[in-house]
Amino acid sequence: MGLISWIKGKYYDSRLDKADRLVSGNSLEQAEEIYRSLLGNQELAIVHLADMFVSHSQGVEGKLKALKDIVDLQGYSNEQNRHDYERCLATHLNNMESYANDRFRGENYHDAVLLIDAIQTYRKNNRAYDEKRHRYHAYLAFSKSQQTSSYDQLINETIAELNQYEQNCTSDIRAFVDLLKSKNRYSRIIKLLIPFLSLDKDFKKLAIEAVTNVVLNKDVDVKNPKKISEFCSDSLLCKDAANELVSLSASFAKKSDYKTSVLFDSFASEYFSSDNHFNNTRCVHVLEELSARANATEVKQLLKMAKDLKLTDTQIGSLKTRIAKIAEKADPESAINICRLFISEKTFDFIYINQAENLVSNGNQSKINESELKQLIHDNTDDDTIVDVLSPFVGILSFEKLFFDSAISKIKRHKSMSFLEKYWDVKESTLFFANLISPSSDIAKEVVKFVSDKHKKFLHTKELRTAFCKSLDSLNDNAYAYTASEYLIQKKCDVNSYYVTVSLNESKNKKSPDALSIINHSISVLFDKQLLERKKQIIRQLIKEQDFELSEKEAKSLVGVDNEAETLLAEVYCNKGKYSSETSEKKECYYLVLGLCEDGKVNSSFKSSKEDALKELVLLSRNAYDGGKEQEAYEILDRIKGYQTYWLPLFIELRNRDFSKVSSLGQKIKFGEDTISQISESVENTKDIKDSSYYALWDSYIDLLYNKAKAQPKEKAIDSFIKVRTLLNAQCNSDYAKEKVDILTKDIVKLEWSCATELESDIEYEKAIAFYEAVKSENLSSYKGRAELRSLICNVKSGSIDLSKEQRIVNALDLKSHESLKDDLAYRYACYLLQSTRPADAEKLLKKYLPNETSLLTLCENIYIKESEKYLLEFNKKIKSVIEGTMTVAEATSFLQEIDQYKAKISSKLTDTSSKFNSYKSKLESYILRGMFNEEQYDKAFDKLIAMYPAYIENDNQFRNVAIAALCVVESGKAKEKILKYAISIWLSAVYTDRLFVKSLDYTSWDDDFTFTLQGSLGQTSDYDYDNLPDNINFDDPVDNHNIAIKDVQVSLSSRMEIFIRDNYPKYEQFFTDEKEALDDLMELNLDQDCITASPYLANQLSTVRKSIKEALDYEIGQGYGNDEDALNLGVRFGFSGNDYSTYKEAQQKAESCKKAISGSLTTIRSAFSSLSEIRNFSKLYASLKSFVSSRMNEDIKSKLDYKKFIDVYEIICQSFNEAPLSLAFSNYANGEVVHRLNDDSMKEREGAVLLARIYKTAPSSIQVKQNLEGVLKALVRICVEDNRQVDKQALKEAVQIAGSSFQKIVDMGMIVQKVNNDKMSKKEALNEVYRIYLNNKNDEEVCENLATLCDLCIWEYVIGESYESYSVRSVLDKILQNRSTSFKKHSGTFASSFFKIMQGLSDDNRMSIMLGLNLNSKGQALRKGLAYFVSFSPDGAVPDSFAKILKLN
Repeated sequence: MGLISWIKGKYYDSRLDKADRLVSGNSLEQAEEIYRSLLGNQELAIVHLADMFVSHSQGVEGKLKALKDIVDLQGYSNEQNRHDYERCLATHLNNMESYANDRFRGENYHDAVLLIDAIQTYRKNNRAYDEKRHRYHAYLAFSKSQQTSSYDQLINETIAELNQYEQNCTSDIRAFVDLLKSKNRYSRIIKLLIPFLSLDKDFKKLAIEAVTNVVLNKDVDVKNPKKISEFCSDSLLCKDAANELVSLSASFAKKSDYKTSVLFDSFASEYFSSDNHFNNTRCVHVLEELSARANATEVKQLLKMAKDLKLTDTQIGSLKTRIAKIAEKADPESAINICRLFISEKTFDFIYINQAENLVSNGNQSKINESELKQLIHDNTDDDTIVDVLSPFVGILSFEKLFFDSAISKIKRHKSMSFLEKYWDVKESTLFFANLISPSSDIAKEVVKFVSDKHKKFLHTKELRTAFCKSLDSLNDNAYAYTASEYLIQKKCDVNSYYVTVSLNESKNKKSPDALSIINHSISVLFDKQLLERKKQIIRQLIKEQDFELSEKEAKSLVGVDNEAETLLAEVYCNKGKYSSETSEKKECYYLVLGLCEDGKVNSSFKSSKEDALKELVLLSRNAYDGGKEQEAYEILDRIKGYQTYWLPLFIELRNRDFSKVSSLGQKIKFGEDTISQISESVENTKDIKDSSYYALWDSYIDLLYNKAKAQPKEKAIDSFIKVRTLLNAQCNSDYAKEKVDILTKDIVKLEWSCATELESDIEYEKAIAFYEAVKSENLSSYKGRAELRSLICNVKSGSIDLSKEQRIVNALDLKSHESLKDDLAYRYACYLLQSTRPADAEKLLKKYLPNETSLLTLCENIYIKESEKYLLEFNKKIKSVIEGTMTVAEATSFLQEIDQYKAKISSKLTDTSSKFNSYKSKLESYILRGMFNEEQYDKAFDKLIAMYPAYIENDNQFRNVAIAALCVVESGKAKEKILKYAISIWLSAVYTDRLFVKSLDYTSWDDDFTFTLQGSLGQTSDYDYDNLPDNINFDDPVDNHNIAIKDVQVSLSSRMEIFIRDNYPKYEQFFTDEKEALDDLMELNLDQDCITASPYLANQLSTVRKSIKEALDYEIGQGYGNDEDALNLGVRFGFSGNDYSTYKEAQQKAESCKKAISGSLTTIRSAFSSLSEIRNFSKLYASLKSFVSSRMNEDIKSKLDYKKFIDVYEIICQSFNEAPLSLAFSNYANGEVVHRLNDDSMKEREGAVLLARIYKTAPSSIQVKQNLEGVLKALVRICVEDNRQVDKQALKEAVQIAGSSFQKIVDMGMIVQKVNNDKMSKKEALNEVYRIYLNNKNDEEVCENLATLCDLCIWEYVIGESYESYSVRSVLDKILQNRSTSFKKHSGTFASSFFKIMQGLSDDNRMSIMLGLNLNSKGQALRKGLAYFVSFSPDGAVPDSFAKILKLN
């Protein structure tokens, strides 16, 4: 090697190394470029490049490309590198095959085929490779066939590939079959298996099974096939499948699954159509399948099919027998339709009639063919039996007449009352009465007696009684009807109306006494108004016949019985008096008439007869007076006193006749007064009297009084006239009285005026005034004004003037007449005012009414000045008392109130004094306040300050003074309740106002180094709140004895009042606390907007303060700081309103309602807590309520509240809150109480289940409650199954409804377990039911455990036990095997135990036979199948592999 070659070699080696390093750094493209540049120059470049292709090829495409790239390098190989090159190629081919295997296992058959085909050139004469390649192609074709409905070609390709390795394809075919089976592609299984039926003995079985599933319409490709040959091309397989379908049909028939049997038969018939036994069985199956529907059309089609299939008459007869049984059990309508197919066949005719009866009993008589049914009944009955057959159909109109005709005919033929009763029970009808109680019936009276004795059955309605009585009437024997109806009345049968009618008929055309006797008897039997009316009619007839003795007796018998009895008696006495000739008897009769009338029981219709009686008594009275029997006359008069119309004229008449006997004037006046007085006493309202004789009596009486007045003094005459005027107004009508009263009034006024003027002249002013006032009160226009003026003049003269009279004088002087009297009054009144030192009033009066009286006006001016000087002297004296401090507070207060009056009285004439009064007023106010404080009149000082400074809170000095007064008011212990709250609120507000303390300290001189800090003050002010702070005030930390905390002073002042209130005004302690807390909360809010510091009560007294605080709170709420609820709460306490405040207040009120409701009714609680959503909008309010409820519930738990009441109350509350901690606290107590009672048997399970369900619904997170509820539900299920009581079942249903559907599975499971244990449910049924539950509860441990147990039991009983129901059980077991959950597998140990139990009981030979499946009879095969299930269900590894591989089901 030359130097250049060596250098080139070194260079190429270094380039190769560089490429290798690039490969290591994954820079493959750069490395490949270098490798390729070295090909032909560096021997190992081909190997390194091939290695790179091998090691870095990824995926199918990567590996295929790498193969191409490696093969393309073959031209660069030589003897030195060929071995390594071929090694790289072999490695890559092996990698590709391995990767193909991986893709195949991953079911990526397309990639697997690409890869396996790519290496075919390098695997020639390799049988294993060829088999693999065909296998991969088979799987690819098969997988493609699963993705299309046009699968024939692909299946054929699959078959072709399988045929290439036929000896080893069995497992692949099975895999394809399993996959097709899982996807319900059974027709494809058949197509796939037909070429390989001889390859494996199970393939025919699988193919037949596939045929069965296609027949069952389970195939996704072939829908609704009609024949086997449609989807199966192998005729031998078709016949074998038909044989299997016949066998399966029989099996399903045994299980009563005739629908499936009919389906199998229809397909098998393609190959068994000529088999009579098969055809007969097929018809039986069809009949059984349609039996539930009992459709006549289907039955008809069946019979046609039986004939078409040439069944024998015996076979068809058997079918008819079965059809008859089906018709008997079918619904009536269907049964009748079937029977119509066999009309005239007795068996079916009777079924028809019975089913028609069922239609009627079900209320479906409209569906009956009436004419057809009648004909059937007619054809199958005789005269005696037809009525009984018709009985069920009597409700049908067209059957009714036929029934009644047949029944009545039978009753008459047999003369049997028992038949009457029997058919009456079928249907009541008045036709029985109309036909059996009639003139033509020879058993009429027998029927009447029978019906009467059993009237409760036959006559229980008004309609029936009416018809019965009508039939009685038809006999035309009233006496018999009277007796018969009386018999019924005595038996308490209500034929009252009929009895009355026949009684009235019986009394007709009889003499009065005889008729009366009949009616009296009837009344004794039945008390009736018509009978009473008839009796009264007879009594009136007796009166007409003048039989007064009998009529009086009978009328009296009606007293208290009939309302007209007294009227009848009155008629008797009235007629008796009329016809009597003796005066005393007449009078007695008329007195009796009046007595009866006065009792108020005589009818108004008797009025005219009563009037006649009164007229007769008036006549008897006059006759007695005329006959000299005045006493008798007045006695009769007194008897009719209550009858004004008759009594008054007669009374006046008799008194006038007596008046003529009186001689003197005084006696006549007295007699007239007595007469008028008696009339007034006797007549209720004399004003209603219109009798002229009454007013003639008054005229006479007034004339007598006027005659007497002429000789009397004026005062007595006045009294007499006033008295008679009063009587006239009281006792005479207005028309008569007005005329007389007007005359009397004028005469009275004249007499009173005369007396007054005489008395005034005699200087008897008081009496004169009384008469003038009396004249004025009579209101006569000609006297009224004069009387007022003269009365006032007399008052002035006598000096008896007061404020009211002065006002009257002013009013009187404005009258428009009587000028001379007015001038007199004005002059006298002016003089009076001057004498009273009232010059101003006198001057005003004179200028208005007497302007020309100059002398009096001059006198007024002089008096003015003297008065002013007098008032000035008096004022100065009081001022001196103030200066010297001797004036009391009360006097000073009174003086302050008078100061404006002094000013007016003094300054009007002494003008230089006016300016001094204001300064005196200010000094006097200060004096009063000092005095009030000195005299401890704090309440007055407080009121005074409030009145003086209405805006005191805006002025620090005024506020401080008011606050001090408020403190003194409270601590005096004598504060009135009216101002106590006001004072407390002012003091507290002042204490919280830092500014007052700062102001006070600023005004104070200090000789020491004390300073004061506002840090932490109650008012929570800051440096920013003050423009200039005094030097001795800061915001530093407090230091003992040096920098004193103002907060300590504030707290001390607040506590001072709090303690005092607690000790002296305990009922105001809460008010103090509420006000203080509101202030604390106001300060705590640290509001952005400044406001006046005040408590709620004070703020509501001062509108400016209220507005200031509300605006600050509104602003704060609007900023969204998160303290909205605190601000709203405070605003509500301040009484603010508006949307936000009102909403919060309403929520507060609802929260309070909730608290109060807890002690109320459940309705109240439910109503209150329904508002919780509105309270929940305010978190703190909601939390407070929740805390209250929790505390209250704990109290009730501690006090051992009755558990029922506890549950009722807190169930509602906790469900409303829906808060787990609250609900759990509720459940702990309630659960404990219920469980305790369940354990000691003092509570039934049904009650406990419902209560625990309610508790669980309220606290669903409570594990303990859930477990207890499950336990009680299971116990209740057991009780339900064992005792079958409705009340327990209802409680179970209610508990599940309350607790929720998740508990239904517990109940269902419990029911199944109990029914199985009590032999009320087969294990097969239980398995199906539990599997249904399992599908929705796969991870439920209890469900899984029960299902595993049932599977084990069913394998023993049905699979191993060779039960005819084995097939359906295995079907369920297979589903469970494919659908086992993790929880189910946990409970699979029982299957392994059963497996070993069997295996240990077998001999070695038997065990081997079972394992290999050799020489087994049916029991051995069943045992092997059972063992296979036990192995398949067992947990992995529980059964040795040697057994598992052989026995485990695929």
